[in-house]
Amino acid sequence: MMRANPRVVFFKEEPLADPETGPLGAQGVPLTPGRSVAVDRDSIPLGTPVWLDSTQPQAWAPLPPPAQPLQRLVMAQDTGGAILGAVRADFFWGWGDEALAQAGRTKQQLALWVLWPRGGNP
Repeated sequence: MMRANPRVVFFKEEPLADPETGPLGAQGVPLTPGRSVAVDRDSIPLGTPVWLDSTQPQAWAPLPPPAQPLQRLVMAQDTGGAILGAVRADFFWGWGDEALAQAGRTKQQLALWVLWPRGGNP
């Protein structure tokens, strides 16, 4: 499969320590729906606060309504094999049917601002 599509992701099933808190990210802490993102850790260190500016995903429609903004502070708490570069992120919608639908529609342009402390080094 990797020869046909190098972006294929393989998962392994693991039991959740607490199903109410959801999956753990690369930092080893539960991801927060709507507030956690996966990033390229070579560009954005894990644990970094990031301001995200994008739009809400929409279901397909012949005449879609105007896009609604999606602007919020998120935390870089996970990584992903297909997330390469400084302005790429995978937004964690959560779990359940609505999160699945939102994740399936998500493919918008975005802008990211990494929040560094004054005098800090990336």
